[in-house]
Amino acid sequence: MSDDIDALLYNTSTNNSLTRMSTKLLDKYKNNRSKTVMIMNHFKKRKELLSKGLEMIKVYKFTPDNKTTLSKGEDFTIKPKQGLTNFLRNKVNAKNENTHGSIWVNRKMVAPRPFTFMGKKVRGFVPVETEKDLNETHKRAKFLMRALERHPDIKIKFVAITPNRGGGIFF
Repeated sequence: MSDDIDALLYNTSTNNSLTRMSTKLLDKYKNNRSKTVMIMNHFKKRKELLSKGLEMIKVYKFTPDNKTTLSKGEDFTIKPKQGLTNFLRNKVNAKNENTHGSIWVNRKMVAPRPFTFMGKKVRGFVPVETEKDLNETHKRAKFLMRALERHPDIKIKFVAITPNRGGGIFF
């Protein structure tokens, strides 16, 4: 239920739409004090982010062992219209390398030394393109994982995806 409230409030693009959406949610949950407090806290966070020109995205992750279950990873604050791949490029110095032998995966991003992302130490990632919703992005990531499993020098640790900003397969 809180994911629905998060999605509704964090997907607003202006202060006016944020105010309208939070008013609708407050009317809906007016008898539930915990939901009301949560809506007001999310409203304050989102209003602060909008004033700074930033957005918050929810990142979901899954492992190669459990491909069907998405677990909520972390929340990241990014610039508007910025995908997860560009967010990582700004945080980590990485270079493009071709993935020889895989026809479905064109490139991978490899860092000169391992870095920590979402609590795990990784060497690099393969970008997952943005799809229309979280289920489509999840299907695309699983498809790319199957293609990468045959690649000799890539051992997949986890996959991080977002509903509308793409994601990455981390190795």
